[in-house]
Amino acid sequence: MRSNVFTVVVENVLAAEHAAIRECAVVGAPHPEWGEAVVAVVSLREGAAATPQELIDFCRGKVGKWEAPKFVQIVQELPKGGTHKIAKHQIRAGFRQHPDTLPWCDRLE
Repeated sequence: MRSNVFTVVVENVLAAEHAAIRECAVVGAPHPEWGEAVVAVVSLREGAAATPQELIDFCRGKVGKWEAPKFVQIVQELPKGGTHKIAKHQIRAGFRQHPDTLPWCDRLE
């Protein structure tokens, strides 16, 4: 990520302030220009709806431009470890192992 981004700030905006979000994780994913870009992986509450662009726009109104996610992936369930905490290391590894899931993958080396 270009500047230091405190991911918990972005996570709090999404999880605490957006009614559709059940849980989320914000991580850095490979980016061709910045080294890493802010991305969010979210699961929605049952019956709720939100688009990735809606969530990006929501964050842009609440955090600095550099902190807002550049990509949002909506999943059914976030990976969890043995203590039932979100396994961010698995999410980061997933983007590194499968960069084709990122919209800028064609620009990655």
